[in-house]
Formats: sequence, structure tokens, C-alpha cells
Amino acid sequence: MVEHGQNVFLSREIKDVKKYIDEHFPNAINIRFLAELVFVSSTKLKKDFRKAYGKTLYEYLIHKRMAMAKSLLRESGADISTIAARCGYKTHTAFTVAFKKHCNMLPKEYRLSAKQETTHN
Repeated sequence: MVEHGQNVFLSREIKDVKKYIDEHFPNAINIRFLAELVFVSSTKLKKDFRKAYGKTLYEYLIHKRMAMAKSLLRESGADISTIAARCGYKTHTAFTVAFKKHCNMLPKEYRLSAKQETTHN
């Protein structure tokens, strides 16, 4: 991976943290736990992760959750509360706020938009 013209070496620790997030993003995850998991300081982990992937750990976690939410909204008939829980949000409200911030629309608007695109294609 290249950032700012420099080669960024992806350490085993950074790869392991990304893999952990990829596999456990619906669960509560905190940076201190991730740092302890790979035996590095929280500061070093945050710095190295951002350098390697161009996103903070939190941004990456939200990205994973929103990708899952979009997929569930498009492809399932599950209600918003169920989707919120499956994506790692404790409440429907917290999910809706995060989704609106990330996608610039409410989950129900996204679902409707996705259905309309499907019927027009």
C-alpha cells in the first residue's frame, strides 16, 4: 500500500487488527482492547493503522458497519432495529444517526432508493 509517495509496511499487528475488525465489527470494539490483542500501545496502533489504511480505526469500523447496513437494507426485509443490532448498534436511534451522518439519508430512505433503482434497471 502506498501513501504520500512512501511504501507503508503492513505489519502483522496491523493486519491482525484489520482482520479482527472485519470478523467482529458488529461487536463492541475499543482501541485499548485491540492494542492489547497485538501487544502494542494504543497510540502506535492508531498511528500505524491510519498510515496503512488511510482511515482511523473508528472510521474503518464505521465503514464496515455501514457497508453491512446498506447490504441488509437492499437485500433483506429486516426491520431497521434488527439491522441496527446486526451492525453493532445498541439502539435504533444510534444506528439511524450514524447512518444519516455516513450516507446523508435515513436508512428507510436508502432502502426506498435502492428498491426504486432495482425496479428501474
